[in-house]
Amino acid sequence: MEKLTTLLSVAAVVVVPFVVGTLLARRLRLADYGWKIGVVLFTLAFGSTVTYWGWRHDRIRTGIDLSGGAILVYQVMGDKVLDTADMDRLIAAVSLRVNPGGVKEVTIRRLGDNQIEIIVPKVDEAEAARLENIISRTGKLEFRILADQRHHAELIERALKEEAREIRGDDGQWLARWTPVKPGEENSFVGEGYRGIARRERTIDGKPRLEILVVRDNYNVTGDYLTSASVGTDRNLRPCVNFAFNANGAERFGGLTSSHLPEQGGQFTYKLGIILDNFLYSAPSIQSTITDRGEITGSFTKAEVTDLVNVLNAGALPATLSESPISKLVIGPTLGRDTIERSSNAILIASILVPIFMLGYYRFAGMVANLALIINVLCILAIMITVKAAFTLAGLAGLALTVGMAVDNNVLVYERLREELARGASLRMAIRNAFARTSTVIIDANVTTLISAVVLYVIGSDQVKGFAVALFLGVALSMFTAVWVARVIFEVAERKQWITEAKMLQLIGQTNIDFMRLFPITVSLSIVVIVIGMAGLFIRGTNALDIDFTGGVSVQVVFKQGQEQDTAAVRKTVGEQAKLPDVVVSDARVGDEPLGRRFVINTSEQDLEKVEAALKEVFGAKLEANSLTVSELKVIEAATGEKAAEGEKPAEAPTSADPWAGGARAKLVFHLPINHDNLLDAFQKAVRQAGLPDTGLVEFSNPNYSEGDQGAYDQWSVRSKLAPEQLQTALTQLNSDLQASPYFPAANKIGGAVAANTQRQALYALTASWACMLVYLWIRFQGVAFGLAAVVALIHDVLIMLSAVALSYWLTGPLGFLNVDPFKINLTMVAAFLLIIGYSVNDTIIVFDRIREVRGKLPAITPEIVNQSVNQTLSRTLITSFTVLLVVLVLYALGGEAIRGMAFALLIGTVSGTYSSIYIAAPVLLWLAKPKGEGKARGAAAAASEN
Repeated sequence: MEKLTTLLSVAAVVVVPFVVGTLLARRLRLADYGWKIGVVLFTLAFGSTVTYWGWRHDRIRTGIDLSGGAILVYQVMGDKVLDTADMDRLIAAVSLRVNPGGVKEVTIRRLGDNQIEIIVPKVDEAEAARLENIISRTGKLEFRILADQRHHAELIERALKEEAREIRGDDGQWLARWTPVKPGEENSFVGEGYRGIARRERTIDGKPRLEILVVRDNYNVTGDYLTSASVGTDRNLRPCVNFAFNANGAERFGGLTSSHLPEQGGQFTYKLGIILDNFLYSAPSIQSTITDRGEITGSFTKAEVTDLVNVLNAGALPATLSESPISKLVIGPTLGRDTIERSSNAILIASILVPIFMLGYYRFAGMVANLALIINVLCILAIMITVKAAFTLAGLAGLALTVGMAVDNNVLVYERLREELARGASLRMAIRNAFARTSTVIIDANVTTLISAVVLYVIGSDQVKGFAVALFLGVALSMFTAVWVARVIFEVAERKQWITEAKMLQLIGQTNIDFMRLFPITVSLSIVVIVIGMAGLFIRGTNALDIDFTGGVSVQVVFKQGQEQDTAAVRKTVGEQAKLPDVVVSDARVGDEPLGRRFVINTSEQDLEKVEAALKEVFGAKLEANSLTVSELKVIEAATGEKAAEGEKPAEAPTSADPWAGGARAKLVFHLPINHDNLLDAFQKAVRQAGLPDTGLVEFSNPNYSEGDQGAYDQWSVRSKLAPEQLQTALTQLNSDLQASPYFPAANKIGGAVAANTQRQALYALTASWACMLVYLWIRFQGVAFGLAAVVALIHDVLIMLSAVALSYWLTGPLGFLNVDPFKINLTMVAAFLLIIGYSVNDTIIVFDRIREVRGKLPAITPEIVNQSVNQTLSRTLITSFTVLLVVLVLYALGGEAIRGMAFALLIGTVSGTYSSIYIAAPVLLWLAKPKGEGKARGAAAAASEN
């Protein structure tokens, strides 16, 4: 039934608009417009229906920066470059570990020649750390016999004398190997049963490490023979891993255990070491022959057992990954919600201001432009929902910019319409000429922006790709709505006499400015600004580059209420006391937070744990941390009722079969939300730290929680086999642990290799954009001078933006009231550079197209031709820039800290792009297109006139 409903809905969206269009055209007696009206109605129906459906059914896919989550980049170790088949196997194995059920929206893809990128939405920093532990494991499982004094005395004596990890025989094969015990399991290898095993202690990374000697056997039982692994419980009701072998593995395991059965009536037993990823987890006694099934026990939490099972079922990785990610981005969901709210407000305001301006300035034509804009935005959203493209923060910024850029095409048409009417053309002829003569320039102007969007998508990160997709769709669809939709509406309105004239305001009338005379002044001004900016960039050095390009760590810290800090004080404390290199501190706010409570701290130090530890040390209790409040702590009765446990003794041992009887339950309220797995893991660690018995029976519940849910909640109910006073002790320890761990809502780590790759990509992107536009303009205008002039203007715009970013470091104080921060160049700012490259060429093409039209068949371009062309297009150049500038100003003022740097670059670039189209590109074109010898001839003529 659901499929039939969907099919009928699709049919209605496709068929009904054309039926209505045909009927409406007949009613209006415009039969030849039936299919045209149908196309307009179809785009409106498609955009609104799919967008409404997507929002209603929660089909909007958001990026990490909006929904919260983690992006981890791992390097394949070694010099070998994996081919496509090996990389596919590696991605498949990692996917089984990270997303074993296949229900999460996890993205794992190749990045470069020997890197993989893992994108996991809606996880916090604790969950991201857990994922790191799963991913970095090799998944290598071994079963080895522990060396003992009874059977391996000589081997043990030799091993204790040598420093080597492996003891080898004359043939080079290893005979015994020192294996480190998994941290936390050291107590499992003490007692009477482990007295005869060989052990030694070594200091590794400043920490003592217990190592046990295991011996080589002929059976070589490894995880290669596993058929399955599952979560289970051992005889003490603690979580354990159950595993099963295939026939070959069962035979080998049976041989290994049967040859090491108890001796002397059971007084001596061999220890079977269970080794995973080169760590010894446990070593139970072999009591009988074991063939196809067994269990791995230890002091595991449920989360650890689940992770082990996922790793074992996925199998060993076909290649070794770096122990920790070379790049890491973690964003909390709270930041995502605030970012969505701020960006949505900015887009909403921009979406109101631009249409108001268009309606007030162009009257009926403005109303048509606004209708075309609505169709444009709806179709963008509908297509992104249909193809499941992710909405990212930069993508929302791109959507907002589309609002300003989409009406630019309408402005080109309307200003041309004004010209046609001023020449005395009838309204019908003026409409036809305006749309026909601007179609070419609209296509030329927008193709350059599409080139920038494609380059952005190719080189961009996951967030930047969202910006590229929104930009590409917006520009492509704006050509359709401005040229097709608007023309259909205009022609129908004129033919039915709904409009008899095109009334418009005209703030900028006909001008006669000698722009070329000002070229020496303007170019000198540009050179001075660029020289000062480049000097500032040189002085700042790597300080002008964000961690995207240098490598390093970015951490967001939140101070407790009442502990607000001054930015300068935080910068001084982090730089002098924490002793972190290349520190940049900027304030940030979420919602209605007071200024001075939240800061973003960037440093070139590439060890994230070291940075967080240093911040914890210098700020300590001032930082926000989680905590819990316990209420309704009660004993779980065997039969009926519950009674308060505070001050009372636990109930007698129950006689019922209820496994929870005699335990306790309570309600927990956390200061900050926490998810189930992290809570369970933290609780079980608190139990161990408090020295309480690990019963293995504990359960956390929430009305909105279901198995596997990674959502975080601030209220949980707990029931445990622990007695009430023991549960209270464990929860007190848990509260203490939570308060001792500061809350870092966002963390970003960029490794040196990733940063170097980002630098190359950014350079390639800028170069590729310039080259593509040079070739396109060369072909389109049939002269290389047009392309070279445009590229000179683009280089000028990029240098001006770089100068502004560099000088922002010194302008923070005097211009701080304008939200000017010590901005740094990052990947989103490069996205702004590329957008401005496309936008600046857009303005330049408008001027160049008019120069070509005015020149006609004249043999050369003269200053008079250039001045006339710039004056004729001045109105449309300034108005198109104004609509984009309006949006960029809103983004800069209201878009939030996350996109302020990008908005700053766009703000400078929009002004610079408009300026360069008039004062740089046009004069350079005049100079490049000047015929050889013209300068000498003019000089001779001038000398003759003086004489």
